[in-house]
Amino acid sequence: LEYPDNLNPQTLELGRSLGSIESEFGTPDIVESFQRDGNAYKVWFYRTRHVTSDGMTRRDETTPLVFIDDELVGWGESAIDKAAP
Repeated sequence: LEYPDNLNPQTLELGRSLGSIESEFGTPDIVESFQRDGNAYKVWFYRTRHVTSDGMTRRDETTPLVFIDDELVGWGESAIDKAAP
């Protein structure tokens, strides 16, 4: 199993499209979405670390990327805290 090791702040740029992220890093392991203030939020979780060999990807093994209307606006847990209702 390969993990996107290059998923870090040095390779990510705010404003990137959801499509360009998927082209570079592939399909996310977990996807969540919600609406707030008329905006469509998507949170894509990519596995970036290995914690337990249980065959499942858990949130504590991932890095979240936050999109508003398919544009990257942040990453990491703090980005989710700022975006979530």
